Amino acid sequence: MVVASHVLATLRVPGSWPAAFEHWLLRSPLAPFAAGHEAVILFFVISGAVLSLPAVNGTPRAPRTFLIRRLCRLYPGYLAALTLAVLCAWGWPATDDARFSAWFNAVGRSGVDAAVIAQHVLLVGLFANTALIPVLWSLVHEMRLSLVFPWLSPIAMRQSSTRLITTSLALAIAGAVLERVAAK
Repeated sequence: MVVASHVLATLRVPGSWPAAFEHWLLRSPLAPFAAGHEAVILFFVISGAVLSLPAVNGTPRAPRTFLIRRLCRLYPGYLAALTLAVLCAWGWPATDDARFSAWFNAVGRSGVDAAVIAQHVLLVGLFANTALIPVLWSLVHEMRLSLVFPWLSPIAMRQSSTRLITTSLALAIAGAVLERVAAK
């Protein structure tokens, strides 16, 4: 789903056959196959459920152990993708190719310098992910969430299901509102 969504986003040029196909697809029973953003959110929910299994089973991992294992699992792949993206950004100049969408053509437009690379490596600040690999936003959030997960999980385990669902919905609504406010 996520890959299909990104392919469609790359080829989303007004008046092109991929744009017409996407228009049809989003109104057909196959629409879930183009729901990339929704699929990523579902992945986050499933990932959180899987990561909480040790605590649910009564064998929670120590925060230090959890963080080390999580960083060893996620960070090397992230750095490899980032390194490849930096090399590509330096090797291929950004162009406006009419065959591709504005989203695709925006990659590399903001320039790649030491500050942009440092922000990506350290996962700090609100950096422009279109400078290198737009789809890395999800991995950045997963890495950041991994830093607080060992402390949030025990707190969540002590709450009732009703309270967790209510809090989750409230946070989701607050996040959506803040995103809209920040976009203005």
